Amino acid sequence: MFRLLLLFLLSVSISSATIILTDETKKIDNFILEHAYDKTRALGIGDVHRIDFKPISSSEFNFGYVSGNSWVKIDVKNVSQESEFLLYFTAPYFEEYTVYEKDKNRWVKSEIGLFKKLKNRDVFDSNPVYRLNLLVGESKTYYIQLHSKFAQVGEFRIYNESSFLTHDKMMFLSVYIFAFGAIMMIILLNGFLAYRLKNRLYGYFATYVGFFAIFIALFSGIGLYFGLGSIYYELYVSAPFMLVFLILFTTKYIRTKKYTPKLHQFFTLSIVVYFISAILMLLDIDPWYKMISNYSILVFIMLVVAAVRITLLGQKTAKIYLYIMLPTLSTFVLMINVMNGSIANTHFNHYSFLYISFLSIIIFTLLLANKFYETKGLVNRDPLTRLFNRRYFTDIAEKYFATEQRNHKGLSAVMLDIDKFKTINQVYGQVVGDDVLVILSDVLREHSRDSDIPVRFGGEVFMILFPETSLENSEIIAERIRHKIENTIIEDKKKNVIKITVSVGVSIVRNGVDTSIERVIQRADEALYEAKSNGRNQVKVIV
Repeated sequence: MFRLLLLFLLSVSISSATIILTDETKKIDNFILEHAYDKTRALGIGDVHRIDFKPISSSEFNFGYVSGNSWVKIDVKNVSQESEFLLYFTAPYFEEYTVYEKDKNRWVKSEIGLFKKLKNRDVFDSNPVYRLNLLVGESKTYYIQLHSKFAQVGEFRIYNESSFLTHDKMMFLSVYIFAFGAIMMIILLNGFLAYRLKNRLYGYFATYVGFFAIFIALFSGIGLYFGLGSIYYELYVSAPFMLVFLILFTTKYIRTKKYTPKLHQFFTLSIVVYFISAILMLLDIDPWYKMISNYSILVFIMLVVAAVRITLLGQKTAKIYLYIMLPTLSTFVLMINVMNGSIANTHFNHYSFLYISFLSIIIFTLLLANKFYETKGLVNRDPLTRLFNRRYFTDIAEKYFATEQRNHKGLSAVMLDIDKFKTINQVYGQVVGDDVLVILSDVLREHSRDSDIPVRFGGEVFMILFPETSLENSEIIAERIRHKIENTIIEDKKKNVIKITVSVGVSIVRNGVDTSIERVIQRADEALYEAKSNGRNQVKVIV
């Protein structure tokens, strides 16, 4: 009885390593592989097929950065009525991918490595694909020799040919066509905004996305469709350049130079490191690619640290950036640890960084587009007070004047000047002076309707244009503003109490007399001068 049980367990253990192809087989993954390692890279198939292979639990393997050849052994038995299946490998960057199978006591060799042109492959695909031709009931053993200057990470799958061509392949192409189409639109949009706004922030982002697209094309194998196999390693300098422009974008976006100068120096040094690494990678990608990948973990961590510090200073832009970069950092660490052989090669561990990076690019594009519309609106605004500026006032005032010439409903101009503002700047500093300007602008907004035009006219001089408002009502509003300012108390950081006052001049359009809005502004200015001359902190009217 014990012997029968032992034989049964032994047969199960042997058969478990054999892949059974049935009529229901559409896709097989996560099967047992057998593995051997040749450190010397000197063994041929004649030697390898005699040595012992060790089983590994999943066809999603991770051998890490190794200098030798990895050999994989796959046993397949066909019990279906079909004779053609495909052995698919997910990693396109293995320079040596050679399949051996025995045919009439001789080894048949098929090379499908990185440098094999697609037109010369049996299956036209950027990833290595090998046809498994098995008769009904036939069993075969396949040996695959693997070598790469990158980490030896990948996955084997077996497909029914029709299922592969109609479902998985179409899905793969659809996803990448969509992704690259979206990326091209993002590059064009941000390139256009960089040109129109003369703002390097958009240029840095567009360039970062461009290098990211190249990196994805190499990582996914799409670049092989464009005949880039012969310069595949050289194009991987896109990785350090991608990170250079991510740093440039980040430092400008969250303003590290202003808020975290020491970290800004680290980022500047990192840019130099990446440029040097790009040159070294052109000479020989191994071992520099691995070293720069590990260094990039530190860079990502420092980007997050900078965002945290600036967020704590109350900067909302850095807070949003932090929310985006935290998952990007996490998935980048996962991907690098997969490459280093430290953690299992799962789809999430290996590819989530690409998905999260693409999502972050979409989010940053929306944020930058919103920033563009805000900037467009700010062209007409004073950057400190957010009131309309004099340029906008000049344009809108003429339109309001033309409307008043037709309707005769009253168009008043109120001009205000902060009393002894230069003294405030000299005694308390420019920061307190800016606070005073902002407080006054808030009061003006508080006393303005949607149709009114509050303006920072220049320096400490402000103006409000009141359409459809009589002279008497304009004077009442002006007095309310003056009173509100007089009773506003401001404190500096040392708790010094600062009281401010304003002098105000009021005038109105004289229909049939005034030929332009400039005459009204001139009279309001004269009324303001009279208020100043009579002791300040008062309202004067000149018709």
